[in-house]
Amino acid sequence: TATKEIRANVTARTWFEYYQMVFILLVVLSGGCYPSLNLVSSRVFGFSVFETGLSKFELSSLSDIRVITTVLTENGPQLAVQIAYSLAIGTLTPNTILAFATSIMSIVASVLNYFINKDKEGQTYDIYYYWEV
Repeated sequence: TATKEIRANVTARTWFEYYQMVFILLVVLSGGCYPSLNLVSSRVFGFSVFETGLSKFELSSLSDIRVITTVLTENGPQLAVQIAYSLAIGTLTPNTILAFATSIMSIVASVLNYFINKDKEGQTYDIYYYWEV
């Protein structure tokens, strides 16, 4: 789970304790937990606010967050609204069909990505090198 990955990483745990409000603000502004997590782990400009300490492998193991947030909180409700709209007007418009298709493709892509990453579990791991001066 996500908390296990973060608890195991002392740097990430410290970062989330210190920058929790920044992360919450980014989630609210972007509408997604996983994109916000990628942003704050990007190390962009060398700012400490963008340095969670999570490695690429740890981020990929948190991809189940993406499935939950994308499918259940974004595309699922969007599909429900599209169906309700189509039923309310009594027809399918080209725009509704296009929105339907892209929502379904997004769901399929998220689920496939989840299973591809799950298939890699146990095959990848982090290697740390330390230089002593």
